[in-house]
Amino acid sequence: MLSMRNWARVLGLILGIISIIEGILLFLIIFLFLYGFLFSTVFLVLGIVTVAYLAGDVKYEFQ
Repeated sequence: MLSMRNWARVLGLILGIISIIEGILLFLIIFLFLYGFLFSTVFLVLGIVTVAYLAGDVKYEFQ
């Protein structure tokens, strides 16, 4: 069970980093359009929050 938690944490970190990269790419590619800016902002915020939550000790403060 402990190894499953580690895999879930690693997978979450990978998805968070991919989300940050996707947000940056969306911002760079279609920054002229409002929808591209909004989607890139959503992906950036989601990725940053996910990585900060899983990498830091924030998750232990809410338990």
